[in-house]
Amino acid sequence: MPTRGRANHTSAATATSDPIPIDRSGLVEVLSDFGCSSAWESLRHFGAPASAQELAQRIGRPPAAAQRMLDELMRVGLVRRLAASA
Repeated sequence: MPTRGRANHTSAATATSDPIPIDRSGLVEVLSDFGCSSAWESLRHFGAPASAQELAQRIGRPPAAAQRMLDELMRVGLVRRLAASA
């Protein structure tokens, strides 16, 4: 059973297209983290949802690190979780 709040092999994440208020709590700290900003840019530029595994391959980081980055990006509203297509 997947852990609540964590992506697994059946979910993917995508960058949101919503306007980003600069005063959003935690936003500056998350984007100041090189790994998180790299992950966010990768999702934005690729333009398609990605699992933590796919994102990890794109940015050259371990899957656990990519998952942590996705969790942080979701927390501040830069990324949203989607059900992966079968």
